[in-house]
Amino acid sequence: MIASQQPMHVVLGDANQALPKGPWPDAIGPERASRAWAWKSIREGGGRLTFGSDWPVATLEAGQGIWLASTRVKADLAADQRLPIQDAIAGYTTWPAYASFEERRKGRLAPGMLADIAVLTSDITAAPIARPTDVVVAATIFDGQVVYERGR
Repeated sequence: MIASQQPMHVVLGDANQALPKGPWPDAIGPERASRAWAWKSIREGGGRLTFGSDWPVATLEAGQGIWLASTRVKADLAADQRLPIQDAIAGYTTWPAYASFEERRKGRLAPGMLADIAVLTSDITAAPIARPTDVVVAATIFDGQVVYERGR
């Protein structure tokens, strides 16, 4: 199974709180909302996740989704669904490549793979990410060319 998810929807529905409130819990009830975005359960069941933004509904910034997936607050009725940081990153890299049948061409850093890379200003795997704004892109490389440099 491959589940396509948008981590920012948790925040958009205010479901990332100990007492969920907002559009999702209001529309479907807190008990059903507590089972939404079951990332950890999907992984534990052998499924894969592909994360995206759902632009223009949510921000395009994958760093915020990585932060949310790895630091998610557990609602009172819910199971803990936060992911290890490596899985949160894989949700935006290796698993989508697998879902599009392109895992032999992209999704990881290795010789012969496509060179589409976001270089961050810090190692987000070294310590828990404190705030979503702590995931900062220093440069982006697309098709082997630098297409973005922070501050330029």
